[in-house]
Amino acid sequence: MIANLPNILTLSRIILIPIFPLLIWYHSIPERIFFTILFTIASLTDFFDGYIARAYNINSNFGRIFDPISDKVLILVLCITILIKDPNITNYILLPILVILVRELIISGIREGLASQNKIIQVSRLAKYKTASQMVALGFLVMAGSENYFLVIVQNIGIIALYISMLLSLSTGIMYLKNSYNDLT
Repeated sequence: MIANLPNILTLSRIILIPIFPLLIWYHSIPERIFFTILFTIASLTDFFDGYIARAYNINSNFGRIFDPISDKVLILVLCITILIKDPNITNYILLPILVILVRELIISGIREGLASQNKIIQVSRLAKYKTASQMVALGFLVMAGSENYFLVIVQNIGIIALYISMLLSLSTGIMYLKNSYNDLT
């Protein structure tokens, strides 16, 4: 059972992804709390699938392929959903979301190019922090709103965390480009 647990966690994250665009139609605080809890669960599966796989030295083709894809799709879907759901903050979050989206697409292309040469880019600790900061920022933005003072504070924390995530995305993106340049030319 433990050998399949990382894959089950990754698969559960993939199953949760289509639920997040529903955020567009739901605006009440209880609904936001529900979606924030779901997103937190999805985010935690990312941490635990990797932790368990490393702790028990579990490797699978499914995990190697779908774990990073599910992370990226979860983040991309939520970024786009938040842009559509909350146009009042679009001016504040458009730049970091575009940087994050472009970085994810470029790095995915680099990984694919290197995989065709049987080379793998190891995920850096900073990249793990980048993913965690993205998930924290998006969690705050899922919960956010402008109905009351508390939710405005939550929104501002999410926006600040998103800019921190953007800086980490730029840093790790440049690092990956630099480390893979010779292999890609």
